[in-house]
Amino acid sequence: MLTDATCTSFKFSLVSHTDPQQYLGDHLFNVADILVQIYDAHQHDVPDPELREALWKLGMSHDFGKATSYFQNDIKNPTGKRTKNPKKNHALISALFAYWYLPENYKMFGYLAVKRHHGDINNGHDEFSDLDKYEILKMQINDIKSNSETQRELECIYSIKLDDFFEFVTTENMLKIKQRFIHANLSTLEVFEFICNMYSKLLSADKLQLLLAKLRPLPKIPVLPDHKPYGYIENYKNDVRSKFLQKPPEYTDLKVFEMRDEIFEVLKREIPGVNLRAESFFSINIPTGLGKTFLAYYTALYFVNELERTTGVRSKIIYALPFMSVIDQNYDELVKAIKSNEGGKRPSDSDTLKYHSLTETDIYNTRDENDENVQYKNIDARFCNDNWQSNIVVTTFVQLFDTIFHLGDGSKSQRFHQLENSVIILDEIQAIDEKFYYAIREVFKLLASVYHIKFIFVTATMPLLIESHDLIPNSRGYFERLDRIVIHNHTQSDTYLDEFEKIVTKAITEKSDKSFLIVLNTIDSAKQVFEYIQKHTTGRKYIYLSTEIYPKERLKKIKEIKESKEKLIVVSTQLVEAGVDIDLGIVFRDFAPLSSLIQAIGRANRNGLNGEPSEVYLYKLKDRERDRYYYSYIYPSFLMEITKNILTELTIKESEIYELNQRYARAVNDCISPDKSADILKYIKELRLKKLRDEFKLIDDDYAYKYDIFIIGDERCEQLRQALKNIKRIKLTMNRFEYNGKIRHIFRELGEYRISIYASTYNEIKSHLDTESFQGAEFLPFESEAGVKLYSKETGIIKKRDNKD
Repeated sequence: MLTDATCTSFKFSLVSHTDPQQYLGDHLFNVADILVQIYDAHQHDVPDPELREALWKLGMSHDFGKATSYFQNDIKNPTGKRTKNPKKNHALISALFAYWYLPENYKMFGYLAVKRHHGDINNGHDEFSDLDKYEILKMQINDIKSNSETQRELECIYSIKLDDFFEFVTTENMLKIKQRFIHANLSTLEVFEFICNMYSKLLSADKLQLLLAKLRPLPKIPVLPDHKPYGYIENYKNDVRSKFLQKPPEYTDLKVFEMRDEIFEVLKREIPGVNLRAESFFSINIPTGLGKTFLAYYTALYFVNELERTTGVRSKIIYALPFMSVIDQNYDELVKAIKSNEGGKRPSDSDTLKYHSLTETDIYNTRDENDENVQYKNIDARFCNDNWQSNIVVTTFVQLFDTIFHLGDGSKSQRFHQLENSVIILDEIQAIDEKFYYAIREVFKLLASVYHIKFIFVTATMPLLIESHDLIPNSRGYFERLDRIVIHNHTQSDTYLDEFEKIVTKAITEKSDKSFLIVLNTIDSAKQVFEYIQKHTTGRKYIYLSTEIYPKERLKKIKEIKESKEKLIVVSTQLVEAGVDIDLGIVFRDFAPLSSLIQAIGRANRNGLNGEPSEVYLYKLKDRERDRYYYSYIYPSFLMEITKNILTELTIKESEIYELNQRYARAVNDCISPDKSADILKYIKELRLKKLRDEFKLIDDDYAYKYDIFIIGDERCEQLRQALKNIKRIKLTMNRFEYNGKIRHIFRELGEYRISIYASTYNEIKSHLDTESFQGAEFLPFESEAGVKLYSKETGIIKKRDNKD
């Protein structure tokens, strides 16, 4: 609230918002206060007084331009209608005021943060080129000067005379600001400091103030509950183990379970010796199926509790996985671990949050008046989600790395400051594109040094990304003790797909007591093999997986694979590899980089239930029609060459995999070109943030040649489609924020039915797509009005050649 003695009796008239109704002075003071609160909450040491002053003034200046009569007349319009008059825009004049008002060292970045606090920051050169808007600026300045009450109210708010600012707004000074940027010679650290301390915190403070303003009396910023004890994870692990001990003897007397217990005890002995003040990078490098998830959560909870005890600063856990398909099972295990320790009570969203592109905006909420989290019940769910207002966030690599590298994207950068003091777990780190290794390494080092972030890398195929403290010392021994699988390597010669079909079918027929997983490199080859197997074998349950299966159905299939007691035949693209906890008897895999092969191999006999090793068969499959290897459609050639040179033996034991991984990692590291990473770091230093966002794509799926469509998979999807069609009709019944929130909620839920397809597939089906929906959203039914089959839950899109039957 206002604190200046000269303003205590002043009756304000300038309005900043209408939902809820707020005076501009109140809004500015409250945003400034929240900004400083957010900054203070992250500090290990004495706060920097100059930065603290800059943040206060940043909050005070961000909506200065709303004082013009152009904006006031618009927001006070009794009809509620808003005009598109450019003179009401407040961003640029507010940015210039921030530049004039802030301390010298923060002027340029304060200008940029305020200018784009309602949008995304473009390339720096473009952001400081606004002379074409000077005439409007002068009109806005003259408008304030000509209204004595407005000028008096602003001078009361800021406790300064504004005449010097009015004289400052000239074309000459705007050119000086641009020249200052051109000659700034920024460092990577300065750019990240700007994003974290100014842009990210301002975005969060502005949104949070609007939400808190709905509450009376106005509370302080919400404080998250205490972290759960790390002992919860061990208790749950022991509970899971005891349930296994109740099963038949072949489940209980297993080397794998003994090794899981042994490794957990090794971790418990290792982490108390960690120096969290001096160390930032840690690794858990053990074979698949030995409990990496439990180890990671135990370590992270130990770290955050220890950090708070020794520093007094709250830490957040961010658990990142490569693919959305594995988020649910990881999150479910976390929730089960907490529930098992708290009498079945589900954790609140302030304890745990699952965040990916399909996450519901109406996050789980179960609280009562006695719950310490009750202060959250009136905080907008969308903000809590997108701002990562939770102790433990389970998310995807894309969401995490976009938060770090898509600098200036307001929707991502608003949560950047949440990374401060956090413990970040990167599970299956080998899934990261090698060309970004150097840039990621440099940025991670900076984040660790400046923002006290701890990183835990979790994998069975550890790449040489960054030197780290191995929390399972001598992990090589665990790899060499295992004999769950044996690899039969047939990649020395080529195999055409029709030949491979017969090989697999013969194996399925001869080994009726075994389940099978067949992993192919492309959707077309996977679908062709699946349909051939279905036609030429009997008496089995067949499951097909690819990205053409819409996410809601895909997750159902993965759950069915995990829980089924049948001897399944599963045919899939590589989406089942990283982190999908399924266990089948025999695996066939098309040739791929070693890191991908190891992940597929890890889906066989994970628990070591068979008396003898399960069999894994590798083939180098070739497209007969195009005379091209299927791996060449999706994998870099240099990774394939490295893998060929390493996999020379015809038979490979599981105990030999560790050494193969080490050789592969060294070879990859030697071959990686630093050019792409160098470009990324250059764009950061040059503040070419739009270029940075365009170039840093963690998962390169060639989206320039893909189209997003929605599959009308069930009645709920049809309801959402109709809601989109009707959305414009209800626009006048709600305010802009409610309307935008409604649209966002619909599209978020529709994500469960969204797939991305290549242009060739899109062109084949586009005449059957419903394109009448909002914003060009396109929907594909299972069948056309003419009876043409278009989509199958079993195999995805049905192309023309599939309709010939």
